Amino acid sequence: MLRIITLVALFLVISFQEQVQAETTTGIVYLQTTSTSQNISYTHLLNTSDENQQFLGTLFRSDGFQIGEQDQPLHVDEVPPKGRLVISSEDIETAFRIDPWSGPAMLEVKGTGTFELMTKLTSPSGLVSNTNCVRQERVHNIGGFDQTDMTYIRFINIGDTPIKNIRGSLYDDDGNVVGATNLILIAELPAKAHVWRNRNQLSSTIGDTWNGTASLEIISPDSNLRLLNLNYINSETFFNFSCYETGQ
Repeated sequence: MLRIITLVALFLVISFQEQVQAETTTGIVYLQTTSTSQNISYTHLLNTSDENQQFLGTLFRSDGFQIGEQDQPLHVDEVPPKGRLVISSEDIETAFRIDPWSGPAMLEVKGTGTFELMTKLTSPSGLVSNTNCVRQERVHNIGGFDQTDMTYIRFINIGDTPIKNIRGSLYDDDGNVVGATNLILIAELPAKAHVWRNRNQLSSTIGDTWNGTASLEIISPDSNLRLLNLNYINSETFFNFSCYETGQ
C-alpha cells in the first residue's frame, strides 16, 4: 500500500513538473541599452493571457555571455490579465543585482501564458522608436553613400549554439547585386551573441558602394538568426526599419 502511495505521489510530482514546463512561454527583448547609455530603453511586458503572470528574465551580453543569474524575477507583483508592466534598465540591474553592463544586451523573458514585448528607445533628441521588431531573412532600408544617415544592422543569435558562416547579398534600387554576392558577412556568431555591422562595414565586405536604398538578403538563414535594421537619423536618433508587410 505504501509503495502504491509513493508511486502515485511521484507520478503527480512528475506530471506537475511536465505541466509547468509545457506552459512556459519565451520571448526576446532584442536591444536593451544599459542605464548609463544616452539612449534610454523602457521595455513593456504585456500580459495577453487570461491569467496573472510572473515574468522571469535572463540577460546576455553582446558576446553571448550571461549577465547575473538565470531566470530572475523581473518584478514583485503579478501582472494581471491584459495588463502591462514597464521596466527600465535600472529595474533590470536591480532584479539581477548587477552593475550597468557594457553595450546593448539581450533579455530572454519567460512567462506561463501568452505575452508580448515592446521596447521604446528614447534618443537624446527625445524621439522614440520601438526597437523590438526584427526580421529573419532580409532587411530593406540600408542607406547608400549618397545619404548622410548611417545604417546599422544587428545580427542576433537567439539560439543555444553558434551560427557559422552567415552569408548574404545586397541589392540596389534596380534589383542589381551590389559588389560580390553570397559572401560571408559573419564567420561565427556565438550562442546568444549579437553584433553590429554598419553600412561602411558591409560595403567593405562586398567590395563596392551604392546610392539610394539597398536590401540585404541572407542566404539560407539559420532559424535562430534575427536581424535588426536601425538607421541613425541626423546623428541623434535611432529609428527601427525592421518592420514591413509581406504579400502572400
